[in-house]
Amino acid sequence: MTKIGRNQPCPCGSGEKYKKCCLNKPKSDSLPEKKRDELDVLKGLEGENDLIDRLNELKKERENYA
Repeated sequence: MTKIGRNQPCPCGSGEKYKKCCLNKPKSDSLPEKKRDELDVLKGLEGENDLIDRLNELKKERENYA
């Protein structure tokens, strides 16, 4: 892992410089909150894709029996 410079953009995605954002915060092994939120959205979309796939299967079955 490369060292983050004080004047580089913060890796948490806030848009601020690292020194004004996360430099003095305690280190955490977990994902930043913004990234966790994005991951939750993507996981939700995955479930929606499964639902859409199932609906398309049911539509095809209905067409076959019509």
